[in-house]
Amino acid sequence: MLFWLSQNKWRSLTAEKICEKISGYSARSAGTEKGARIRVTEGLLGWADVIFVMEKKHGARLRSKFPDSLKGKKVICLQISDNYRYMEPELVEILQAKLGLYMEMPDNEINFMERVLEPELRLMLRLPRVRLLWGRFLETFWTRVRVRREFQSPSLNCGRNGN
Repeated sequence: MLFWLSQNKWRSLTAEKICEKISGYSARSAGTEKGARIRVTEGLLGWADVIFVMEKKHGARLRSKFPDSLKGKKVICLQISDNYRYMEPELVEILQAKLGLYMEMPDNEINFMERVLEPELRLMLRLPRVRLLWGRFLETFWTRVRVRREFQSPSLNCGRNGN
């Protein structure tokens, strides 16, 4: 899978780092602008089975620059705005939730989050104030995961059999 953005610095690189830690998937990221960390090429597009873009404008730009290379390729817009920095915990949470619709994510989200986080953040978690804030973040995260799972649970039978 290929994650594509203009600059390939924050969102797409975060998505690549998340997915490279999940067995069974190969992920790369690239951008089209001159300042991109890695520039998208026809070879990268040919390599990818699925291409994720963060915003609709990225998909349109990709289609206009590489129409022939995208024939038969699935391009999915994750609709994640440019409000996040590299490996920001909220971005990791959003990516995990959105990518979970298209790929199998690990069952143990705690270990998944720990594997994804950069070593610098793990070192920061040793500080009491950061540990408190991280605990609050995880509490909110797990509440959202439980709500999502309950909402998606087939046992709810919403709207079936006249209920």
